[in-house]
Amino acid sequence: MSEAAQDNPLQWELVLFDDSGVKQVFAVEKDNSTIGRELDNDISIDDLQVSRYHARLKRSNNADSPLTLEDLGSVNGTTVNGAPVTEVTALKAGDVIGLGSATLRVQIHAPRARAKTEQRVATATVPMGSGPVPLPAPPPPPARQRSVWPLLLGVVVVLALIIILIGGVIAGQWLFNTTQSRQTSAAATNAAASPIPIIEIKQSPAAESQIPVNHSVTVQALATDPSGITHMELWVNGEKIDQVHSPLDQNAVSMTAAFQWSAQTPGNYRLEIRAYNEGGKLAVAQVANLTAQGGVADTPAPLVPNTPT
Repeated sequence: MSEAAQDNPLQWELVLFDDSGVKQVFAVEKDNSTIGRELDNDISIDDLQVSRYHARLKRSNNADSPLTLEDLGSVNGTTVNGAPVTEVTALKAGDVIGLGSATLRVQIHAPRARAKTEQRVATATVPMGSGPVPLPAPPPPPARQRSVWPLLLGVVVVLALIIILIGGVIAGQWLFNTTQSRQTSAAATNAAASPIPIIEIKQSPAAESQIPVNHSVTVQALATDPSGITHMELWVNGEKIDQVHSPLDQNAVSMTAAFQWSAQTPGNYRLEIRAYNEGGKLAVAQVANLTAQGGVADTPAPLVPNTPT
């Protein structure tokens, strides 16, 4: 690593958003940092959906993957931008990490490098025995000049009066533009707060399970996004079956939806949940692959509730 890289390392941070939208910033200060619910983790998150020792961050000098994430066998799993983490995954600024119901955004900044200056002192060498060195003649005294301060002061006063007059004329327009700009900026911030929503499956049939034809199964999911969730959908084999819209005028950062579905004919079915945020970004979470068989439903399909560790 070059000297500049050692004096000016990249500083990684994780920004945690809760249900109220308030953020908490965690600095990644170690080469190996653990994330979990226990207090002895480097990054401790008080959330029952987060395992005691949920995931590990590794910081390195590798230019292709300076920061990586590894799931430590957590019960509720870890995602990056909605995709499950099944192996060591490289992170970049702007990625969204899902730990249970917790959402963290990766960001980075580089501290300013310390300025390095060199001071050079000029020295003169006098040969031995050359006698005294004559001193340089003093510079002539500067010629007396007429002071320009009174003129400059007059110019400053005139400019100040002009600025005050112009400021009084444009003050109202400035206040109006400022208000409009803040509203536009707030809307843009909400839309860009999270690249895609985070989906957590709360209840679903067991993966690869078999169900009778016309037997109803329940799928319940939680979607979160700092900009707000607008609606959630249930898809089966690439077709939208049902959707639920947010009941609030101002979309909340989290939304829970429950869907009922039954197979009308025997066959294989793939169930998915899709969620949309305020900015129109889409997240897809696979629920389960089911096989529907003919016959009368005797017992419900086994469910897999998502419980905290």
